[in-house]
Amino acid sequence: MIIKTGTSKSYKGSAIYNEHGSKQEMKQRQAEAKEFDELYVPKGELYHSQYCAGDSSEIAAQMLELKKELNPKLEKCAYTPSMNFAPEDRNKLSEVQKLEIVKGFSEYMGFAQNQYSVHRHNDKDHEHFHFLVNRVGLDGKTWNDSFCKRRESEFARNTEVNYGLRQVMMKSKERLKMTGKDEEFVNQNPYMPAFKKDIDFFIKESNTFKEFKEKMEDRGYKL
Repeated sequence: MIIKTGTSKSYKGSAIYNEHGSKQEMKQRQAEAKEFDELYVPKGELYHSQYCAGDSSEIAAQMLELKKELNPKLEKCAYTPSMNFAPEDRNKLSEVQKLEIVKGFSEYMGFAQNQYSVHRHNDKDHEHFHFLVNRVGLDGKTWNDSFCKRRESEFARNTEVNYGLRQVMMKSKERLKMTGKDEEFVNQNPYMPAFKKDIDFFIKESNTFKEFKEKMEDRGYKL
């Protein structure tokens, strides 16, 4: 599981994206529905919400109303993470378990007093959920986003273990500079550990690449 962090100054923009996708995607879906005389179905499914309800515009309006009343000067008012499951985990969890994870994330991050909505997207090979959280709480306090990335990663790693999901490996600082991504899904090929072990062993036992290649091929590998 990879959780991508995000913040926004706009409830409405984030809410509309979570329900409809980009403007281009929304227009395309609307045009296709009209062409085939079908009911327009938004890209995102409202999966769960707390202290707010309705479509994207209504949810955004409810959050904005609370912000105006309790903390009108706050600029980055929305926390907008996305929760991404690995492709092979798509059919591993029941709906009950997915909802447990979504609610568990909100509890772990401390949203007890905050409005939030969660939309599910299925347009890619991996299932993912988009959150929109009002940083202004019902108690008037502003949700603290300090060490946000660390908390997201902690929750994801614990969830992988607890639910038997594909594990994610943190990138080294050097790899992070090259790719710009600090997490990646771990290769779960069952033969990979033995392959790496043989490589390390034969490198130590060989004086030349030719000798290394012969030893690997004798073990059954094709180089």
